[in-house]
Amino acid sequence: MPEIETVRLTLRPPTMDDLDGFAAAWGDADVMRYLPGGRARTREQVAASLPGVIGHWQERGFGFWSLVLRDSGRWVGYCGLRCLPDVGETEIAYGILKEFWNQGLTTEAAHAALRHGFETLGLERVVAYADPENRASTRVMEHIGMHFEENVHIFGLDCVRYAIARAEFQPPDPPYQLHEDGGV
Repeated sequence: MPEIETVRLTLRPPTMDDLDGFAAAWGDADVMRYLPGGRARTREQVAASLPGVIGHWQERGFGFWSLVLRDSGRWVGYCGLRCLPDVGETEIAYGILKEFWNQGLTTEAAHAALRHGFETLGLERVVAYADPENRASTRVMEHIGMHFEENVHIFGLDCVRYAIARAEFQPPDPPYQLHEDGGV
């Protein structure tokens, strides 16, 4: 499974060793505020759902990456693509530990994930959903070139849907490096 390097991050497929990081993110009420369920998850709930995150890679050949700082190896969040079979779309989604908010790391990771989706996976279109009040998330969507499409009700929430087609995507500068063999 591929790893991707950006200027500050390594994006790598998650493992159960990432449980502490996912538990810290999904256990934080501020991080979870706008996500389905709207509340922090217990470590046990995260441990029960992490195999599904890992399994998406095994089933589809893509999924959420763990975001790790290149200079320290510290887990800071997740970002990636997931298949939404109920709506026939591929979604980009992300979350980052609160202490790393407003540093551009989510945008950096999302650019790399989109590029991988379009250039490596051959996707034609990617969507993203957010609570309309979650301006941090919609700003990331806008920074990676996505555009507002419509208001929708999905995941039990009233959301905005953003989208981008492969032909609209502009790769970031500087580019990231993809390591298919997992090497850095």
